[in-house]
Amino acid sequence: MFFVIPFLFASAIMVIALLFSLILKQFFHPPIAKIPVYMAIAAGAGIIYYGYKILRGFEGAMFSLVGIFTIMEGWMILSFLKGLFHKNFFTNER
Repeated sequence: MFFVIPFLFASAIMVIALLFSLILKQFFHPPIAKIPVYMAIAAGAGIIYYGYKILRGFEGAMFSLVGIFTIMEGWMILSFLKGLFHKNFFTNER
């Protein structure tokens, strides 16, 4: 239970970032579509800092875990779902 709740919060953050990037993909180039995922990774770093410096104790540890899971999921999206950001992902054209 200690790892499940932060993982679910981080997954919710990354789902929102991925939806924004899929919407941006329809109107802009792929590097611009990756900006929400980069912003979520930066927010994860900020969450880790906030959990370490401002919040102390177990609350800070849980908050830092949310940041760590956010960064890990963002990295996974950027590295393993590279083709997702191309304009013609849902078609067979290249």
